[in-house]
Amino acid sequence: MRWWNTAWTLARESRLMRELPPSPIESDNANGEASGIGDNNLPEQSTVPLNVKGSLSANVAGGASEEEREERQRVWWLLYTVDPHLALCYNRPHFLFDVECEGLSQPLNDFDW
Repeated sequence: MRWWNTAWTLARESRLMRELPPSPIESDNANGEASGIGDNNLPEQSTVPLNVKGSLSANVAGGASEEEREERQRVWWLLYTVDPHLALCYNRPHFLFDVECEGLSQPLNDFDW
């Protein structure tokens, strides 16, 4: 239970229950414009690993990639669904509440993801 309490506390502190805005780079790609990330035209970006490019673009541009948003949702909903189960098992009050989940969309199903 101590580890679950730590996970729930970290989820609240990280604000996993809040939707992050999409990165401007993704919205540009949706409009048909080139983003420049991952293009081989820029030599300094071609040496950055793929997983670092997404986090760099999210931090610099002020948004999060679709993958980062989906992972945040999945972690939050996992913790949210385990909480009532453990509350029943150990006869304790809920740690996470329904009010904290207002406006947070459900994650995609595994097949689509």
